[in-house]
Amino acid sequence: MTCSTTPTSRLLEPIPGLPPDDVILRKSVVMAKIRQKLEKAAGANIAELLRRHSGTGKEVFAKLIHIHSQSPWKNGPFVRVSCPAIPGALIESELFGYQKGAFTGADGAKPGPIELAHRGTLFGDEIGELDPCLQAKLLPLAQDGEVNRIGAAGDRRIDVRFVCATNRSLEQEMKSGTFRPDLFYRISVLTIQLPSLRDRRNDILILVDGFLRTHSQRLGRSTPPLTERPLTQLMKYSWPGNIRELDKKLSRGRIRRGSTSRDAKRAWGFLVSRDSVQWSGFGGEGCARRYQAARANVHS
Repeated sequence: MTCSTTPTSRLLEPIPGLPPDDVILRKSVVMAKIRQKLEKAAGANIAELLRRHSGTGKEVFAKLIHIHSQSPWKNGPFVRVSCPAIPGALIESELFGYQKGAFTGADGAKPGPIELAHRGTLFGDEIGELDPCLQAKLLPLAQDGEVNRIGAAGDRRIDVRFVCATNRSLEQEMKSGTFRPDLFYRISVLTIQLPSLRDRRNDILILVDGFLRTHSQRLGRSTPPLTERPLTQLMKYSWPGNIRELDKKLSRGRIRRGSTSRDAKRAWGFLVSRDSVQWSGFGGEGCARRYQAARANVHS
């Protein structure tokens, strides 16, 4: 299959609060390759591992896989489990659920998020931070689709797509003994390396337009296109926080923007500070022209 900037299929529905998939996935060559992998992942009953730095959109891509038109699980639930956010003393009961009387205070049975993801997608965010003792309990799920509640006599079989994400080097974690190799090989049947925003600079102008339109719809106010100066700043900035940082900066500027040109200059002037790290070798000429061309290309 050759790389193409033209979408080869559409999603079942847009993700609330985010630009449509043809904005997120185009236009750079690296994102065309990501689209190819996403197409393969959507219809396959295999575990996927999304990797890269924080802010690159791992949860967004997990949702894209879930609701893709080729996904057998698209009509089921999408359940996100943030592995670092669950307290250590509660993580087993919170993940796997429990039977009535399994421990003091268990006055009734409660299914965990793994069971709640039945016939849908279970997204294990930051799987590299999961306690090694609980990693062993995930093995039956990753291999055979089985889960065991605390206090239950036997396993329950569920139909779930397992998608995990990490910003850690799980290979290094395995060497140090903090991540189980048998679990790693079960959750990484297909690995998708998400690029940082600096590696997909040609997509910035399209992402800017997509995010601004999304914020405008949410606030119920139109947003005029950005001018040359803020666009040049956005293109030259190194974006250590990746797409998440871009979205937050645009959201903040959109809220601060008033009705006058002075208000607009003040709102967009903070986008990138003068002392920020910038790409070398980029002059930024013609950003406004390329921005208008990108907008016309997306919405034609």
